Amino acid sequence: MLRDPATPSCRSHWRTLIACLLAGALCGCAGRDRSCSEPCVPWTGEPTTPGIVAVINGTPTPILIDTGFNGNLLVPISGLDALHLVQEDAPGGQATGLGGDFPWWRTGPVLMILGGSRVDLSSSMAMRRDLALMGTQILRDVGAVIDCGRQVFFAEQAMADSPWSAIYAQDRLRGRGYCSIPFLPVPGDGLLVRGMIAGHAVVLGIDTGANSSTLDADRLAAWGLVDDSLGTALLDNRISIDASGRLARMGASRPLTVELGAVRVEGSFTALELATLNRGRAAHAGEHGEGSNPLAGIIGMDVLLAHRAIIDFRTATMYLTIARAR
Repeated sequence: MLRDPATPSCRSHWRTLIACLLAGALCGCAGRDRSCSEPCVPWTGEPTTPGIVAVINGTPTPILIDTGFNGNLLVPISGLDALHLVQEDAPGGQATGLGGDFPWWRTGPVLMILGGSRVDLSSSMAMRRDLALMGTQILRDVGAVIDCGRQVFFAEQAMADSPWSAIYAQDRLRGRGYCSIPFLPVPGDGLLVRGMIAGHAVVLGIDTGANSSTLDADRLAAWGLVDDSLGTALLDNRISIDASGRLARMGASRPLTVELGAVRVEGSFTALELATLNRGRAAHAGEHGEGSNPLAGIIGMDVLLAHRAIIDFRTATMYLTIARAR
């Protein structure tokens, strides 16, 4: 579930004195709860809810970084007046989430200042929800770097001439125990990577808007990897606060291994029916003449934080520490 961000802070967990001094010199964050200056934009709120403050049409606005949303900007209908936005009368379409399909409305033009970068949008999406979020279209456009270990955000233009750019060079990350995992080259289909579930080759979604990771219940059942008999649970939709929800099959997996590059994530995972989400994604792909990659699971913030993920839209690469963070 989404929660409102709180006061900006830079929650860093450096392991050595050198790393601490380096980050403090570059970011102005020598310790916990010290605000960063540009180009380093600190997350707000809890680590599992990666939000930042952006300026939308002149108004500072808390906004969730959501790599599971393949659009540009989604704003609450209730906040349109404060953002100087007007919605069209007729719905612009249907957005598909885990709980089904929900209407959205198109708004007027948006000027957004994000981590020192200017983003001009001809329109955004408005829905009945409680928090603004930005998706992979904007993140690609600004060349975003999302650092789950330091819990900071960068835009490429702002960090280009700073020492941070060298810190996120691939060779340096590998020297710090990271492995690299390339994004699948399907720009309109969210942030996807290839992986393995118990030895089966799969496509997985990387979703910073999800607190925890979920694997597809139907596939796990077919592979004999469901521990509990799949029951029925009321599923709340992740992107619409007024959704009545729907009935979905839900359970738990047997202990298994999910592989992402050289990273092995072992344990029992939530097993949840992803058929509705995959049908919506397939329909969207058909409308835009693109292929669709059915998801076998969603990797959420539990795994991304545990392996100090760095999601680099400049190079279309995700980095994870091979060892789990302590």
